[in-house]
Amino acid sequence: MRGSLCRILCVVCAVISLTACFKSEGVMPSSDANFDAALSAFIKEGGGPVALSSMTDFDWDQFGVVGEGAKAEEIESLFGERIIRDKRYLGSANLFVFLKDGKVIRALMVAPDVFHPKDLGKLFTHGVMLRGGGEDLVRFVEPG
Repeated sequence: MRGSLCRILCVVCAVISLTACFKSEGVMPSSDANFDAALSAFIKEGGGPVALSSMTDFDWDQFGVVGEGAKAEEIESLFGERIIRDKRYLGSANLFVFLKDGKVIRALMVAPDVFHPKDLGKLFTHGVMLRGGGEDLVRFVEPG
């Protein structure tokens, strides 16, 4: 019982700490169970190419991902608006940011850290495909 209470308190503290890192207005980073499930299935099975858009249930035209340690200025420069309050993104989850008409519409915290580092900090189009998974790192590849 005491161990369960300790774990619950740790989770609550982590959520409060992460929330303090993000700006107070606009899009707040969140999670999406359906997206996580689709992405996890792809990562486990591997292969591709699979359209990232097939894993989302909302309309977007650009996408980018940043990882732990990304500077707030770099994030703002990439996505056109400030998403975090601190000087760096300190979340252990990758931050998937989706834009529509140049505005951030969704910022999803994605736990699996299996994405190729060369793909972090870049913008991709709606047509971006995922390749890899299984035992390989996942790459984001533009069609054509």
